Amino acid sequence: MKVYVMQLADNVTEVESCSVCYGCLIPALEELRKEGLLEKLNEKIAIGQGYRGKRGELGIGNCTSLFRHSLPGCPPTEGQMTDFLRNHILKNVQQM
Repeated sequence: MKVYVMQLADNVTEVESCSVCYGCLIPALEELRKEGLLEKLNEKIAIGQGYRGKRGELGIGNCTSLFRHSLPGCPPTEGQMTDFLRNHILKNVQQM
């Protein structure tokens, strides 16, 4: 199981994230994997307090509020994360 979670976590760049926020992200990634969407994600997902005040592309939680694509919440729910990431991936796939 640990190796499997680490494979999901390969899609994430985490810096000082809260356990609840990060803990909601892993099941959201699993859902996207089951839907065949995770493999279509083109960038890493930033999460954690270490991103406060920084800019980037794709982030989860209030700590990534300056990112181009950021899901607000402290923490956002697993469902919100799943929906946000699903929509982000599908939008990028349509633009290709």
